[in-house]
Amino acid sequence: MSEAPPPDDVLSVFDALEAASVHYLVWKDVQEVDLFEAGDAELDLLVPSADRERFSEVAREHGFAEYRNLVDLYEGHITHYIRFHAGKHYHLHVHDSLLTGDHVAKEYCLDDLLGERPGGVMHGRIRTVSPEDELLIGLCRLALKSAAVDGIKAEELQRLRSIHTPALFDAAAERLRMSLSVLPEELEALRALVEGREQEAAVIAGIAERFDPWRRMSRPRVRSTRVAERALRAASRLLGLSNKTLRARAPSISIVGVDGSGKSTLAERLHAIVDKKTSCRYVYLGGNTKTYGVASWSARMLWGASAVSRRALGGAAGTSDLYYVLQALFEYSKCRDRVRRIDRANRFARRGVIHVFERYPMKGLFDYPFLADELERGAVQMGAPAKAIVTRLLARIDAELGRAGRPDIIVLVDTPFDVIASRRELDEPETRDIQKKLDLLHRYGDRGAEAGIFVLDNRGSLDESIATICEVLNGELCSSSS
Repeated sequence: MSEAPPPDDVLSVFDALEAASVHYLVWKDVQEVDLFEAGDAELDLLVPSADRERFSEVAREHGFAEYRNLVDLYEGHITHYIRFHAGKHYHLHVHDSLLTGDHVAKEYCLDDLLGERPGGVMHGRIRTVSPEDELLIGLCRLALKSAAVDGIKAEELQRLRSIHTPALFDAAAERLRMSLSVLPEELEALRALVEGREQEAAVIAGIAERFDPWRRMSRPRVRSTRVAERALRAASRLLGLSNKTLRARAPSISIVGVDGSGKSTLAERLHAIVDKKTSCRYVYLGGNTKTYGVASWSARMLWGASAVSRRALGGAAGTSDLYYVLQALFEYSKCRDRVRRIDRANRFARRGVIHVFERYPMKGLFDYPFLADELERGAVQMGAPAKAIVTRLLARIDAELGRAGRPDIIVLVDTPFDVIASRRELDEPETRDIQKKLDLLHRYGDRGAEAGIFVLDNRGSLDESIATICEVLNGELCSSSS
């Protein structure tokens, strides 16, 4: 994980970019600047290629990890930087070329329109495109989108109307006329559209042909790209993925704790937050009947039958030995079920997909056979042959867990019993089980910190706990994307 957490002030990244003389500006949807600080918003930045490496360094130092599209339709010209902070996301859409046009393909490159390092103005602490350049880009996009499949966005037209003045329009129109030989009647149709007057839609759509010198994709390629993008989205939905992944191997995070500690709520909320902006899979690693494979079902039934025989025969030596052997076999089968899910998660992680695990089997802590602890403490007795079999099965569990590896972040949810009991009514068996697991947690003691486990005091509000977990995960994401 990163050595120091990034500043809580998310906008400090823009101060740092200015201090480092990194050239950037928000080039469209400038109205989003006012929403960005509140979170769950995104900004489209234009950053020259020469400044991209330094931009990445500053962004990571301030908590923004770097992401990519599952399939890059834009030849590396668009990168995503996202920070998860206090239960919200802050998304920077970074372009090193001014690509626009079709919603999917962005088949035009308008770099020549603004020049290499266009000027900007400060909107609070964030540098944005000047009103004249914003109107110029907006007029180009109106013309191109009027000829595209998805058409003009109402909110984009509304923004242009809000900043329109005759002087700004005249300046932008002159630049269009000089750069692309746009005809006077075409410019007048654009003016009518921006001013809310009647205009000829066909004339505006026809302006798109003027942009052919700046076309980077042929029309057939645009159509094939749209088809491919639809197929990709459909396949991604089947796999539970979004269209973005981390650029490198993605870290995984597990939320572990006793029943009633709040781990399920925390894991589900964290997954919902991260999954809004990038590919994130939720994996339940508990051992209930919904997760058992055929071997686990069979072992469970045999173990249950042996328990009945053991009680009926008063705990005779042979029945007790068989009971413990079948218990160990059941634990090993459950372990194999979990490891298969972990192996699948690791394959996706190598492709940049983040994983949130609810529970995770760890030796000496939760989701690890109590039988191993009882055998080590001499709390169970069995014959030598049975003990050898049980010991071998437990050793195989250790080997399987060792091969699967640990998640990158382990959050141990520490919730006192009185807090758990205040959240819901507990029956006597639940009370005994929770207290037993809390005893195990406390015996684990300082080994947790030594093993790199983050202990979360979960007595406060859900928002406070989620904010803490977001910072822990975000630091690992920044390290992974560096």
